[in-house]
Amino acid sequence: MSNEQEEPSLKAELEQRFALEEVFAAGQGVVTISPDMTDQQMLVLIKSAFLWSKGKAFKVVPPAYKPE
Repeated sequence: MSNEQEEPSLKAELEQRFALEEVFAAGQGVVTISPDMTDQQMLVLIKSAFLWSKGKAFKVVPPAYKPE
């Protein structure tokens, strides 16, 4: 029974990933950096965006500045 429940979520996840890659490959990708992200997380996200974009430009939005 658990396999039946996992299949729709896997299918939805794959469809979402393909849609994301299409947006990046069209040069319309946007990566938003969260203030909570570690350097490693940011690196993985940016490297993934490079792969998804297939050489097209994409935007990187830095975290909002909050003066302390």
